Amino acid sequence: MFKGLPTLLIVTTVALAIWIVAEAESVRTEAFTPVVAIDPAGFAGSMARSNPARVWPSRVTITAEGSAAALDALGRVLESGVMLAPGRGLRLEPGVYDLDLRDALGSLDSIAGTGATISGVDPASVSVQVSEQESITVPIELVRDGLSLETDPAIRPDRVTITGPKQFIDLLGPTSRAVARVRADDLLRLIPGQSETITGVRVELPPEIPSHEFWGSSPLTPAVVDVTVVLRAQVRTLTIPSVSVLLAVAPVDYNDWDVVVPEQSRFLRDVVLTGPSDVIGQYERGERRVDAFVRLTYQDLEAGVAAGTITREAQIGPLPPGVGAACEDARVELQVRAREGAAAPPEEPAGAASN
Repeated sequence: MFKGLPTLLIVTTVALAIWIVAEAESVRTEAFTPVVAIDPAGFAGSMARSNPARVWPSRVTITAEGSAAALDALGRVLESGVMLAPGRGLRLEPGVYDLDLRDALGSLDSIAGTGATISGVDPASVSVQVSEQESITVPIELVRDGLSLETDPAIRPDRVTITGPKQFIDLLGPTSRAVARVRADDLLRLIPGQSETITGVRVELPPEIPSHEFWGSSPLTPAVVDVTVVLRAQVRTLTIPSVSVLLAVAPVDYNDWDVVVPEQSRFLRDVVLTGPSDVIGQYERGERRVDAFVRLTYQDLEAGVAAGTITREAQIGPLPPGVGAACEDARVELQVRAREGAAAPPEEPAGAASN
């Protein structure tokens, strides 16, 4: 009864294997919707992008034919998307042209190697721009708008390599400079008069290149630099309406003379102080005092007695470093009299002769 069973099993197994092989090799049709993009980094001396005047599809629909194994392999390739580049689905020659997606995708080794055949793509074509790719290295300079610096800034590194379409690189010459621009927030943290290093300052394209038209994946290398600057302390002016005049007389002469300062000479009018903002603020708040001094020597006092009235220039101070003072009229009028009973000036030794 069971004598023919082994033969039946063998026949059934062989038939099933033949059916599986035939099924695997039978031609099927399947649709895929991968992302298709253009590699912005460039390849083989050329670079490409989608034509900005045309809309690039977010996904395309690919209809493919082939065996189940071939279609499975194609699905795995398309799962991570397709990246086109000059020489890899795109032309190397510069220009703007319509790209036949069926031909472009079919020419890729990764797709051709699956054994599947692309029978159709929707949309059938896209618009592509291809350009020669070039690089140039230029110095970097700091944008100083609104910056008052004690010394020239130090930029590290001080040069940048620009890579992009040839038509833009050709706009640059020996005097071209990329620019580094310090952010306003970073400026607020700087202390005037101190050397400060700002890290991560973004580098921008030279002004000759219209940045809104320039394209490419990494046009500037490096993209950021470190900038060391010394901000000049902010300068302010302050006008003090009235500054007291003080007399400075040597102690040895103090008791021998009476010096009278007329009312109109007891103050200097409209003294202008100029210096760092923080120091001028101290004068403004009354934390510092400024005076005018008239220093009188013995010879000045004698001259005052002889003439009755003398005029001397007052010196404003003392002033801290970096602060200057100016007054339109710093002259002070003085009346000098010798006190009664004051010691007479020493006489010259007998026999002394003047030359």
